Amino acid sequence: RFCRSHEEALACVREHAGKANLYVGASPRSRRIGKREAVTIVTGAWADIDFHQVNQSDRVQAERTSRELFDRFPIRPTILVHSGNGFQAWWLFVRPYAVSKAFPVDYFESINRGIARPVHGDAVHDLARVLRVPGTMNLPDARKRARGCVPVMARLVHADGPTYTPEDFAALAVTAAKAECPHHHTAPLAQPTQDDTEILDAFTRLLAGLG
Repeated sequence: RFCRSHEEALACVREHAGKANLYVGASPRSRRIGKREAVTIVTGAWADIDFHQVNQSDRVQAERTSRELFDRFPIRPTILVHSGNGFQAWWLFVRPYAVSKAFPVDYFESINRGIARPVHGDAVHDLARVLRVPGTMNLPDARKRARGCVPVMARLVHADGPTYTPEDFAALAVTAAKAECPHHHTAPLAQPTQDDTEILDAFTRLLAGLG
């Protein structure tokens, strides 16, 4: 469903609550497609932790560890949601920011990657991501039921955190970008198989050939 107002979205939630898993676009869409190119403004950053990825054998410990990861994170989330089988955190911006040369898609996504690393979050960095609606039921599929998941209500833990600007996450974005780029210069250089004179002669011939 593509909703144009909060009222329309809430009506959709009421219609389907308890019957299906309900999600909301982490970023609003400018047109009726779910892909990244439909995102032209961004309202915040986000992260997601699944309990089973933290500790498969002890859910209670996994929940405690996951909460501690967010509590220790130096930038407090604006909103923290207990999704039923994990946590989803939102760092809302003080206002919507347009995707632009100053803040391209890659910058916003690198913020999400930068947040995910220290909190051991999932790969949910893409701007087309959808996240669970708190106050609705988390209805596990067969794969999740096999892990022991049961229907559970997603709920708000808190929604009173600060709001931010994209610049507040610049250090995290840079860290994420560096981690994604291979550092070729760190690899040892191969030793040449020719002596210096032969290399120089070959280079001179190349230059002559190129004019």
